[in-house]
Amino acid sequence: MQNPLMQADKALLILRRDGYDPFIDFMKGVCIILVVLTHCLPENVQDFILFPLWGRPAVPLFLIIQVFHAYKKGLDTARTNYRKLWQRIVKPFLITELVIVVLLWAMATALGGCNWSYFTQLMVTNAGFGPGAYFTWIYVQFAILLPLLVPLFKRIKRVWLAVAFILVCELIEVLCSVTAMPVWLYRLLFLRYVFLIYLGYELTFKGYLLSWRTISLSVLSIAATLFLVYSDISLSPFIYDTYSWRPCHWVCYFYIAYLMMWMLKWVDEKTGVFAAWNGYMKKLGRYSYEIFLFQMLYFAVFHEVLVGWLLLFIPSNPVVQVVAVIMALVICIVPVVAYKDRKKVKSPV
Repeated sequence: MQNPLMQADKALLILRRDGYDPFIDFMKGVCIILVVLTHCLPENVQDFILFPLWGRPAVPLFLIIQVFHAYKKGLDTARTNYRKLWQRIVKPFLITELVIVVLLWAMATALGGCNWSYFTQLMVTNAGFGPGAYFTWIYVQFAILLPLLVPLFKRIKRVWLAVAFILVCELIEVLCSVTAMPVWLYRLLFLRYVFLIYLGYELTFKGYLLSWRTISLSVLSIAATLFLVYSDISLSPFIYDTYSWRPCHWVCYFYIAYLMMWMLKWVDEKTGVFAAWNGYMKKLGRYSYEIFLFQMLYFAVFHEVLVGWLLLFIPSNPVVQVVAVIMALVICIVPVVAYKDRKKVKSPV
């Protein structure tokens, strides 16, 4: 009897390479909500609700999508468009950072003085102010690196690519461990995300087949993620041991690419009947980078101030936490969507 999971029309997840694929925007919409939640949910709450399994994968999913866009027109056409990279990614990021610095400086000065040495140290170690600032630099590194890897994909047979990438990723883990790489540097480099390049390449040219192999690898990833996040056992030097990035290792990414993306596809299809909600999620995906930048500004400058203000009126700390999460979601998303929609309406046809 044929396994229903192996029916190609239902079991093979393929993204469109020749035009617009609305599912990509749906994924990005979900991911940007998860990014905001990552930065406003207390850590103990995240651990309790298993957030590392369903919330932390947002950045890996964004990077898999970036790999797909880099290769979808073919390996021979993969190029780094530096002008577009500057205009679309780097320039808005730097403008946002400038606004954040000015606001923080003004607030610090109003409160009695600005500690410039602290500001400088924070800027260097974080490569920017605001949670998630590292992502822009990872994105830029991927944009430069992906075209350079084309000869590798052409020379190594596809059946050996996974093995090659696993070996490279494991070598990176060992080198980071034995050299005791500083966490701030590890945070800003693309090293922990290298295996996503292979998974993005596989998605582009093969698609993801929901089979016992991919399900088994996904279960392995889930087990590895839970172990790395909730266990104090160190696997150094085979896994670079840093608490902040413990679920960001190659063994954790099978689940994110295979099973989680399949679950998102299922949700997209099932919620398609709710046209307004589904359409709004796709809109969030189209505006995801703008929302990302705005949430950096909000959390860097305003979030703690607003939470402190809430505590003056709401004596219950759990209630304040719930209100703060809702407030963060609304403030980080709604103004950006309203502004982009209004700008789109005003733009000439």
